[in-house]
Amino acid sequence: MTTEVEIRAFIDKNKYNELLAFFKKNGKYLGVDHQETYYLDSESDLRIQKNNSFSKIWLKKGNMHDEAREEIEVKFAREDFPKIEKIFRLLGFAVKIKWLRLRKTFEW
Repeated sequence: MTTEVEIRAFIDKNKYNELLAFFKKNGKYLGVDHQETYYLDSESDLRIQKNNSFSKIWLKKGNMHDEAREEIEVKFAREDFPKIEKIFRLLGFAVKIKWLRLRKTFEW
């Protein structure tokens, strides 16, 4: 069984370096991913993303702070992202937030 844990918090540079050192020492480094996520202006939690490997559209059901939320994802080729963005723009969905993230992943 695999369990994914994602921690979201604002931390200072010293705490970041401390956590990074901990996971480098105690975990297996799996790699880095450059992610660009667009949160669309919608009543639902609707997003589009491109990363190092692919593009995707996904919808998160439920509310932000629910203990668990169902996710529906559809993946596309990375190079299809501009077309995905254009489709949603033409449908009237504005980008509410652009989140740029450098995601480092470890197995621990």
